[in-house]
Amino acid sequence: MPLRTILKILLDKPPEIGSIVKFKDSIPPRVVIGEVCGFIGTGSRMKYEIIMLDKRMKPMLHINGSYKRRNIPAEKCKHVDVQHIKSMKRDFEIGDVVCHSRFGLRKFGVITSFINPDGLVSTSYDTGYNGTDLICCVEIKPRGLARIKDNDGNYKNFIVSNKRLKICKVDIWNEHGSRILYK
Repeated sequence: MPLRTILKILLDKPPEIGSIVKFKDSIPPRVVIGEVCGFIGTGSRMKYEIIMLDKRMKPMLHINGSYKRRNIPAEKCKHVDVQHIKSMKRDFEIGDVVCHSRFGLRKFGVITSFINPDGLVSTSYDTGYNGTDLICCVEIKPRGLARIKDNDGNYKNFIVSNKRLKICKVDIWNEHGSRILYK
């Protein structure tokens, strides 16, 4: 059975506790993603109690530390394939292993910070990468992931824009040690 058919069958099932669903919010008009944490009512009046998730698929919190919850009618909710969302987004976070390729040369690194080109305070730390900041990385080896030092004993850093930067997967359980999987 093809994978697409299997996904369609899984997404047509009614949501369970822990399922990821999306719904349209009216004010402001946007699509919101959440995790089902409870059911309220039965039949046609059923509602899902949902913990709202941010664009990094992490729960949103109120100032007092409690989760942001919503009760949404069941007919307004639709299952979401989480792997599809994660593969679509190109959102850089601190600690991501990345590859910068230019003129056929590849440099691997780990994101350490974001720098605003105008010298202002970067908003990428609070709300996620904003697309305009420069990305500061420390250079690493593709096998073993050790940080690379220069002749003076300092770690090599490089600053790039997001245009030629790609997030890489890391295979930590490789029999020859950790290595970067680059496609």
